[in-house]
Amino acid sequence: MNLWKIMEGLAIGFILGALYFYFLWQTVRRIPSDKHPFRLMVVSFLARASLAVTVFYFTVKDGDYICLFFALAGFLIAREIGKRIWGLGKSQPLLIPN
Repeated sequence: MNLWKIMEGLAIGFILGALYFYFLWQTVRRIPSDKHPFRLMVVSFLARASLAVTVFYFTVKDGDYICLFFALAGFLIAREIGKRIWGLGKSQPLLIPN
């Protein structure tokens, strides 16, 4: 196992995960005040998903599955850190406007 590939995969996945979940959080914060929340959600999802699929595709393009595995691990690590930063690890009630 190549240590460089492990570190590269973790870094790629972590950066991708941080961007993905940051923009997801920004979308969720904007939904209540947006005039077209459904369009906002769809466009945001398509942009985030396209970025993630593209990055993961180029990570494994040359058959480098070890790098892909660690990129996925880095993506999940970024998710857990984001949950702790934004306080989503705690149970919070769902607020539905009247």
